Amino acid sequence: MGNNTDNNHNGPLENAVLTIRMAGIAIFRSHITTLILAFFFLLSACLFFTAGRDYSADYKKLQALKDKLHFITIQQKELRQKKRLMSRVESFVKRTTSWGLVKDRWTFYDVEIEEPMTFNKLEKILNQTLGTSSYFYKPTALHLNTNVQAYKKPDQNQQPERSADSTSVGEQDVIVKLKGAFLVQHR
Repeated sequence: MGNNTDNNHNGPLENAVLTIRMAGIAIFRSHITTLILAFFFLLSACLFFTAGRDYSADYKKLQALKDKLHFITIQQKELRQKKRLMSRVESFVKRTTSWGLVKDRWTFYDVEIEEPMTFNKLEKILNQTLGTSSYFYKPTALHLNTNVQAYKKPDQNQQPERSADSTSVGEQDVIVKLKGAFLVQHR
């Protein structure tokens, strides 16, 4: 009986050691559990911040791609508008060519008049500048001065003009300075 009780019943010292061992294992288990939980928490935090950083980078890339897409869309729209304009210009050039409005078929003649004259002669000259279907006049300057006495003729040997509305030789109404160019179509 004594042996049986010794095997089944441990002494108080052995119970204390067993209790300490059990407590140590329990404490060791709780530390391991804490360490495992701390490790998973740190791993989760690291993964969370990495995912946040990746999301931020991906979001910036997405915004850049959206901006490029918007820019390309605008460029495509402008290109379509330019193509329409070019087709209209080509059509207009074909029509003008059929009308004979080709650069090689026109000649410029510069005009520069500076002399005193009567109003009748001035009217005839200005009527010539109105243009027709075969020539056009491009004025650059017209200056009229009524101080005829102050005008000095470039060539003193010229014969004075007699105007239809004046009674004496050399009576002039105005000094005319006319500059421009005639654009004449070759036939």
